[in-house]
Amino acid sequence: MASSSSVPPKEYYSLAETARLLHVHVRRIRELATRREDPLPFRRFPGQQRGAFIHREDLRTWLERNTEGIAGGR
Repeated sequence: MASSSSVPPKEYYSLAETARLLHVHVRRIRELATRREDPLPFRRFPGQQRGAFIHREDLRTWLERNTEGIAGGR
């Protein structure tokens, strides 16, 4: 049975879904999305302030650039 905090695989994720996927607070996702250098590539429709989303491949690519492996881990 899936946990209430699990997020089903799909093409696009909201800020809240991304936070749940990465096991971090939404505030941390907002910080990463608004940083100057290599921000988390969220999108939204022109003229809207809410409703940001990210494509799963953009998220995966960004994570590969912005995370590192743990030595000796698996």
